[in-house]
Amino acid sequence: ESHVPQIFQRLVYQFYEYVRSFQANDGVLAQRLQVPEFQDYIVTYLRRFYFNQFAGAPFVDKTPGLEAIVGAPFLKQAFPGGKIIVMEREGIEVIESYRKKFNASFEEALREWSSCAAEISKLKRTMPEILFLSQNELRADPEMVARKLATHVGRPENAEGLALFFRTSREDVLSDPSSWQRQMTLDEVQWIEQEKELYICSRGD
Repeated sequence: ESHVPQIFQRLVYQFYEYVRSFQANDGVLAQRLQVPEFQDYIVTYLRRFYFNQFAGAPFVDKTPGLEAIVGAPFLKQAFPGGKIIVMEREGIEVIESYRKKFNASFEEALREWSSCAAEISKLKRTMPEILFLSQNELRADPEMVARKLATHVGRPENAEGLALFFRTSREDVLSDPSSWQRQMTLDEVQWIEQEKELYICSRGD
């Protein structure tokens, strides 16, 4: 887990916002700053950082959260040969995990999950080259997920070993262990009725 590309995409966005604030001010030198040129510098530095960290070898970067999802186009620009994978998780499980990890309110956790779900839906339309998987698929059919993943990264020969890993390595300290056996439902989660209604409305049911 790195959270590294998100730092750089923030820099590019802040640079863009700052330059844009001077566009109406004739005679200000900041008007001449070029966002694409700055982004090229940032991407070059980002690539060099990863190259130095992993000695030029292939690497896997797993970063969760909304900012990572929003930054998928930036990531693709920085590493055009890279393979992006988005793993979706059921809303109830995301909310419960988020509340435990960050000691967050239900509303905060719901907002995080619904924002992520909306951005994933957008990526499915705009970046079909991404491999979208779900924890439900991983739960029900690890062999199928392993085949998809191994093929996506160009290593189909590793599918069997990956499937074995998925079948035997199932632990999330922030989640109910039974979540690997079956999907949680609204009937069993300890939410008040108002929270359940908010979740259903956010889900679009």
